[in-house]
Amino acid sequence: MRQTLFYIPYEIFGLPTFGLLFLGWLLGIGISTWVFWRKNHTWTRENSTTLLLSLATGVALCWGLPMVGRPAGIPVQGYGVMMLLAVLLSGGLAMKRAKKFGFRPENVFEICFWLVIPGLIGARLFYVVEYWNEIYSPNFLQLVWNILNFPEGGLVVYGSFFGGLVGGLYYLWSRHLSVLRMLDLLAPSMVLGLALGRIGCFLNGCCFGGVCPAEHAAWGVHFPAGSPPYQRQVYEGKLVPNPHDFYYGMRFDYQIGRNGSAEIVVAEVQPESIAAKKDVRAGDVVVTLQGDVPLELNSMLYELVTQTRWTGCIVMTLSRQGQEIERRWCTVCAPGPVSLPVYPTQLYSSANAFCLFVLLLIYSFWRRNPQGVGMRRDGEVFAWLITLYPITRFILEMIRTDETDFLHTGMSISQNISIALFCFAILFWIYLWRRTSSTKPL
Repeated sequence: MRQTLFYIPYEIFGLPTFGLLFLGWLLGIGISTWVFWRKNHTWTRENSTTLLLSLATGVALCWGLPMVGRPAGIPVQGYGVMMLLAVLLSGGLAMKRAKKFGFRPENVFEICFWLVIPGLIGARLFYVVEYWNEIYSPNFLQLVWNILNFPEGGLVVYGSFFGGLVGGLYYLWSRHLSVLRMLDLLAPSMVLGLALGRIGCFLNGCCFGGVCPAEHAAWGVHFPAGSPPYQRQVYEGKLVPNPHDFYYGMRFDYQIGRNGSAEIVVAEVQPESIAAKKDVRAGDVVVTLQGDVPLELNSMLYELVTQTRWTGCIVMTLSRQGQEIERRWCTVCAPGPVSLPVYPTQLYSSANAFCLFVLLLIYSFWRRNPQGVGMRRDGEVFAWLITLYPITRFILEMIRTDETDFLHTGMSISQNISIALFCFAILFWIYLWRRTSSTKPL
């Protein structure tokens, strides 16, 4: 697990980082526009749309990101990086294959916006509905933040599928393009993006499996303190944190102070740890942590893990020989303690998606229409996707414990949707078989 890969500083050599980034973004757009004009000497409405979307994206990135920054800087999340990589690689693959299905690469580039944005909205809506008890807050502003804070994780695959499908269908119908051929073109890219996205889930710690029994412990993965699996195990009583574990290289304990009251003290510091390098020593008394006075050891350790995970910084005021000193450092390292071993269902899901990607890609080559573009029967690649994926997803859900029972069915919401999608796949196959022409656009 690596939720935060690193932090982008707010300033570089005294200059605003994101101001420089925006200037570079504008320069890149300007050069690309000039090269396109020199090569084609034409300009269409689609080109104007692409230009405006590129500018809007630059504004959103350069002015929006600092607004959600943290004291350590702008976090580069493992989950977000893998999602971005998924969009780029899956979109690039579809653009490369576009002509074989009768489309221009520009069609794929444009539809990606109609897939990604509605897909993210749908994925988040599904997550909010499914985990409403965890997201709800009586504080309205906090509730809104909990709903919108998807960069921390919290997207449901089926939600992205249906949200992206709605956006994609609108684009295709408004441009009078073949829906079935585009679905065939995008089907392998969809599962490629899913395979990469699930690696992001592993880095984020979400979508985890159940605790491995002793005989399967070798298959398990230990997630660090503060991660969703660790927190769930503590909440369910399966794991009791040991207050005498090392946290960021420090072990804490109580001692009786000069006034006779109990004080929290650094009992031991591991050599070469990040705390040792910041000159934290055994015997230092903890005066404040993250600006607050610690009252009890367990609650202090909880704040140390959760607040550091959020802010990216550790700020400790220590008392040493009667003098107060401050120690401050930023880190993306894990605290130290780990969860019980759980099944890495994220990696299983990623491997499953990669297998589906290879199968659909091979099938696309094997069943190409020898007399024209697309497949021998338009829609059949997508039909295989919605036939096979619900089956594998239903099975994988059996070893996941992060999703609860849905509507007293004894199954998770994803399993219920898998059954419904599989039934739709049967109807979709019947529709394809009854079509009189394999080249007729939908």
